[in-house]
Amino acid sequence: MAPFVVDDEPKLHALLALITKRTGAGQDQLMFVDLEGVNLGRTGTIAIMQLLMPPSPVVYLVDVHRLGAKAFGLTTADGTSLQTALESPDIFKVFFDIRNDSGALHAHFGVNVAGIIDLQVVEYATRNPRGRFVNGLAKCIEKDLPHNPAWSLVKDKGRRLFAPEVGGRYEVFLERPLRDEILEYCEQDVTLMPRLLAAYGERLQAGVAAQLQGIVDGRIRLSKTDTFNGKGRHMAVGPRLTPSRYRDVSASRELELVRSPQLVHLCRLDDGCIEDLTDQLATVQINAGEATASAQGTSSLTAVARTVVPAAR
Repeated sequence: MAPFVVDDEPKLHALLALITKRTGAGQDQLMFVDLEGVNLGRTGTIAIMQLLMPPSPVVYLVDVHRLGAKAFGLTTADGTSLQTALESPDIFKVFFDIRNDSGALHAHFGVNVAGIIDLQVVEYATRNPRGRFVNGLAKCIEKDLPHNPAWSLVKDKGRRLFAPEVGGRYEVFLERPLRDEILEYCEQDVTLMPRLLAAYGERLQAGVAAQLQGIVDGRIRLSKTDTFNGKGRHMAVGPRLTPSRYRDVSASRELELVRSPQLVHLCRLDDGCIEDLTDQLATVQINAGEATASAQGTSSLTAVARTVVPAAR
């Protein structure tokens, strides 16, 4: 499945309309999010934001490098923007290690994330024994999902392009058009995050879950301070958790959802949802094209509609 690149205002409007549709009143919707960039954090840059909303398997790659502040500031008539979605406590976003992502979003675009499920923290909480250190996403995938040679191949191809220790350079995330290897790299990890969350949710104990939101909120607060350093060995040290038998408090709404039987359904990806989402985006894109054509005295609806449908590989 090819990712959908959101690199102009009409496409971003279409994505925001989709988010509004999926996260309306009374709807439970998880959004899986990841960021890529150069020295990602408070002092670096955000190049791409990956977004996945099950049950659709389509990954949306928001081109932050090209859109700039509009990526988070562009707002629909009903008040929806990527900033409001990321800041809403009622829309649950799943990140893997929120710290550098939160720091970058806050420092560069003034985004104060809320409603966050930190997959790294959840994984750490389910271990027995837990050990001292948290795991990275790659280790979680290797340890907790069936072996997938194709995943390893895509990962290695991407790392050779961006990882300095193997001859790459992070600036590859700023090149346009994005290379196929980078598109595939950006897409695949966020696609596997729902399966990890579903697996960890089954193992998460109530007494431990009640402690996790405070840990995640603390990570977010720390990431926004001027003294936060998002690089170094200290980032690998796991959070402190007390024995669950000493805790008798309710978990946050985010963590209650993680422990609920509903989680498996919310994490399931369904190829049958692709056409509906593509049609939704195309419809909004055509409407945006009509407005643009009317203002400019031109008619380019066919061309506009074609740009919204991602080409299959």
